[in-house]
Amino acid sequence: MAPSLAATYSVDPKETNFINKSYQTTHIFKSKLPDIPINNTIPLHTYSFQKLPQVYNRPCLITSDGKEYTYGDVHRASRSLALGLFNLGIRKGDIIMILLPNSPEFVFSFWAASMLGAASTLANPSYTSLEITKQLKATKAKIVITHAMHVHKLKQDQPEENTFTVITVDKPPEKCMSFSTVSRNEGELPEVDINPDDMVTLPFSSGTTGLSKGVVLTHRSLVTNVAQQVEGENPNLHLKEEDVVLCVLPLFHIYALHCVMLCSMRVGCKVLLMEKFEMRAMLEVVEKHRVSVVMAVPPLVVALSKNPAVEEYELSSIRMVMSGGASLANDIEEAFRSRLPQAILRQALGMTESGPVISMSLSFAKYPMKTKSGSCGSVIRNAEMKIIDPLTGSSLPRNMSGEICIRGPQIMKGYLNNEKATAEAIDEEGWLHTGDIGYVDDDDELFVVDRLKELIKFKAFQVAPVELEVLLMTHPSIQDAAVVPQKDDVAGEVPVAFVVRSSNDSITEDAVKDFIAKQIYIVYMGEKKNNNWDEFSTQSLHHSMLLEVHESIDAAKESLIYSYGRSFNGFAAMLSEEEAAIIYDMEEVVSVFPNLGLELQTTRSWDFMGFTDDASKLTPPFDGRNIIIGMFDTGIWPESESFNDEGLGPPPKKWRGKCQTEHNFTCNNKIIGARYYQSFGLEDQFKSARDESGHGSHAASIAAGREVVGANYFGLAKGTAKGGSPNARVAVYKVCWNMACYAADILAAFDDAIADGVDIISASFAGYLQSRFLFNPVAIGSFHAVKNGILTIAAAGNQGPQRGGLANHPPWILTVAASTIYRKFVTPLVLGNGDVITANSINTYNVKNISYPLILGGDATNFSANYIPRESSLCFPGSLNSKRVKGKIVLCENSEGGAGVEMATGAGVIAPNRPQQNYAENYLFQTASISNKEISKVSQYIKSSNKPKANIMFSETMEDKDAPYVASFSSRGPNIFNHDILKPDLCAPGVNILGAWSPIASPSMFSGTEDLRSVEYNIISGTSVSCPHVTGAAAYVKATHPTWSPAAIKSALMTTANPMDPKMHEYEKEFAYGSGHVRPLYAVDPGLVFNATKEDYSDFFCKEGPRNGCKSSKALKPWDLNYPSLSLAVKDGNAIKGNFVRAVTNVGMPKSTYDVIIDVPNILKVKVEPSTLAFSKVGEEKFFYVEVTGPRISQVPIISGSITWVHLNHIVRIPIVVYTILPWNSEVHH
Repeated sequence: MAPSLAATYSVDPKETNFINKSYQTTHIFKSKLPDIPINNTIPLHTYSFQKLPQVYNRPCLITSDGKEYTYGDVHRASRSLALGLFNLGIRKGDIIMILLPNSPEFVFSFWAASMLGAASTLANPSYTSLEITKQLKATKAKIVITHAMHVHKLKQDQPEENTFTVITVDKPPEKCMSFSTVSRNEGELPEVDINPDDMVTLPFSSGTTGLSKGVVLTHRSLVTNVAQQVEGENPNLHLKEEDVVLCVLPLFHIYALHCVMLCSMRVGCKVLLMEKFEMRAMLEVVEKHRVSVVMAVPPLVVALSKNPAVEEYELSSIRMVMSGGASLANDIEEAFRSRLPQAILRQALGMTESGPVISMSLSFAKYPMKTKSGSCGSVIRNAEMKIIDPLTGSSLPRNMSGEICIRGPQIMKGYLNNEKATAEAIDEEGWLHTGDIGYVDDDDELFVVDRLKELIKFKAFQVAPVELEVLLMTHPSIQDAAVVPQKDDVAGEVPVAFVVRSSNDSITEDAVKDFIAKQIYIVYMGEKKNNNWDEFSTQSLHHSMLLEVHESIDAAKESLIYSYGRSFNGFAAMLSEEEAAIIYDMEEVVSVFPNLGLELQTTRSWDFMGFTDDASKLTPPFDGRNIIIGMFDTGIWPESESFNDEGLGPPPKKWRGKCQTEHNFTCNNKIIGARYYQSFGLEDQFKSARDESGHGSHAASIAAGREVVGANYFGLAKGTAKGGSPNARVAVYKVCWNMACYAADILAAFDDAIADGVDIISASFAGYLQSRFLFNPVAIGSFHAVKNGILTIAAAGNQGPQRGGLANHPPWILTVAASTIYRKFVTPLVLGNGDVITANSINTYNVKNISYPLILGGDATNFSANYIPRESSLCFPGSLNSKRVKGKIVLCENSEGGAGVEMATGAGVIAPNRPQQNYAENYLFQTASISNKEISKVSQYIKSSNKPKANIMFSETMEDKDAPYVASFSSRGPNIFNHDILKPDLCAPGVNILGAWSPIASPSMFSGTEDLRSVEYNIISGTSVSCPHVTGAAAYVKATHPTWSPAAIKSALMTTANPMDPKMHEYEKEFAYGSGHVRPLYAVDPGLVFNATKEDYSDFFCKEGPRNGCKSSKALKPWDLNYPSLSLAVKDGNAIKGNFVRAVTNVGMPKSTYDVIIDVPNILKVKVEPSTLAFSKVGEEKFFYVEVTGPRISQVPIISGSITWVHLNHIVRIPIVVYTILPWNSEVHH
């Protein structure tokens, strides 16, 4: 068991005294091998070809088809190409991009750039056009060397100074040059004065922050790191001239480039190049060419250890296998040794930024030393390593876990054009902080172990204040509520509520108590008993039940709010707690629960996901006129251009709904239906489906809006606004009022929508109803929807970034998290001293960019109202002196300070971001949201200036090169009520998205007072924005495959999702993004789908409790549901063990064979049977079995990997997640 992480993980009590004494000492670890002299002042190519006279005629490269190149051939070809590149204008300091798989041309290109004093940036040929374009723009590469098949990914839409020449190694397309032509040169290269600190290669890495950045590696870096491994009397990596080194890992990755190509060529080995990995092809060349050294990653080691094909080949030539990239499990090492006993298998640790090797097993040395299984070896020679406490920065002694830091001449020079990221990675003393957590044991061996409640205790219960707050805020007269604990001698603590009345309301304390005492309850009674029941019969039954708790039939009728009977059975009524309890005891009742309110979870996003402007040009073409999307939201503004019906015919014949026309609401062939529901009487609201909030119009336009050219928000995000399914029909169900959506209304809408004939339901709301299915209105309504073939897509919630806040967790719902796109909005904040700070807000004021006086909130205290400077510094409403604030920009120490400044007639506000905020918001007046560090900077400027001033400029658009990543507000898993169902399911764009808006709604949703501006389009963020993106994508799949079940549509969207970068979501990973980022174009052709029947869902739904016929037909475990992801919750301290059964249906090519790829960390042992699925026809179903095992684990944030079924272009990816829960409670609430 690994030692504990001081100050971050739990500390072993036996170590406590030792820890306290050890903080005072600096602990630096060195290699067991002695330092050696390294001549790192010469260029990399000079160093690598230093032995050329001795090895000139020796084989250097050999391709998998048998073509050989000697060292003389490689040097000559590289020089010839260098001369050709020089003739094309490449000079010292320029950059070329190598966009190639493993090939001789890759090697020649790398050396040619080095010889010219230029640098090569390495790119994966499988990258998308967007990914390649981002790297091209960042590096300003002047030459791209690639295959003709990848030329279409290279966009030449950059500024003139960033144009580039394309060279293809095969037949060149139009406007491209031939590699062979460029390489056909003779003569001498011009002399180039190369400094050892000049850049030689520029790979891209996510580093420790998860953000993709160019890593500047110099000649000194790489020469040093190669020498650290292969030089000296006892080299750490003992390669021999006669060795044949397998290069199956991609050379565009630093591991293969460095440890295979550079190390091998320095020694004089033969490098066997394989363009791509294919198991049998690899085994054949290993046997044929007598490969002796293999540089591997854990999946390759697993394949060598367990793939039965290995037994068919003679592999006795292999003497050394080095594994990097992740830790190896002990059982994998044992299995490997039993199969290849002659080979040494050990591990190394590295990262691009470290040059790359940090540590390596001494078992690979010329005079090997014994090393332990699981260790990454010892730190390399001529370098230093230390382990630090991540919180205090103190160095830690042996056997204590902390962040691994490395120092030496081999580490990177820094990140390209990113001084901030460089300073965060390399401290002032030259230590590179790796972000890996590990410890050094008593034998100087390094082990890597990891990557870097507000409850009221009432008597024996834990009461969540937020649940009481939500209940209070369901009252229309209560705008806001806060519940806090108060000490009590008997109960320990009791909840005390503070409420804010809605404007112009005079609700009393007694009225609030009465509301809590008697409120609307939903009574759910399960399935309809008789399809021939009419509305009158349904209401009569419900009246008779209510008569049991009321004195008269009139009182019973008056208490009834809704009768549900079109699609399922139930009602909503005004009841006291005692009356609700009586009804719950009736035999025909399944569940009873209060009418809690849910919250709404509030361009280019479709382009970002690959949808073109013209839906007819998609593959397959998409019309969608027969698809009806039910939008559950705040209604819609029917006059918006986004909902015009030009070119649309009459509604589909299946439509059975209606259009409520109050307040001049009119439907058309786009908006084919409209209903509204209101269980609370709100006098100031339109009694119609017309949208007063803007939110519903925004969501509907994203899912199904028509194309509108020139849409913008005060000039920002100008372009063509369109929805994912622009020809789909919209049926509006207004269930949300004042941004709150009530349970009784939601169930009534589900009851109608199912009967009306919608195909898909989009529910952009979430709340704290993370309760059991039978007491959750969204779970109940969506359950009956899926039984009728209707998929419900719902928001994950906006309670991030804390874990466990996710809503809408039932497995029959597609739950959507919010992510970013490659565009973001920023606001320049210009101080009077010329400093410019980039603010995280949307400012559409101050078009003329005028500066205003600047003042600290604490210097403008309203003493007459009994406030003190500490309160006014937070800018609470009423705390500021309006005479001092008027016409000034105020610096507040509270992110919500804008309302107080606005009340005091200030000109603008500078306020701190919300915690971990990575999105911009709209405000009523000039606002700049900045970091706490920048708040301090502005404060110092104010204090040091006689006349401080600031200019909050009009917002600008800029590219977000790190997109997509999950928004900070997006709710995270795990699924706390169904641990073994992974949620969210996937993510989609939900940050700063332009969409249609109600012209009578406030465009600044976060302002404290009414915003009188009127806009037709607005920019907002939320999972209620990501939700309709997936709705539009689901409509595309449904239109293409109208007979597919909801489970099949959901499966297609999940298994084809683009995997997200786990390093950007370190402690949450799939809990943040589920299966990944939605890709609609891939979802229409997923190859395989995971189907589930309504009986499967019924078993799952009813397992919570048998009432009124709601009984589970089998003892179903959550992981038995045929779900397209695998989640395993392990009780703390227990071993990892789970068995899953899954079935997939072929919807791709009739005759197809899928092979499994298992990608999991070493701590997991995953077995899939069978490993191949062979299909002979479309519609055929095959089962496979997954066994997940591992050691005992405790307090593990999340362990994740994936299983992928692959056939040609079909890639069916299923995430695997393992995490720990507390052992005494199988339903742990955050």
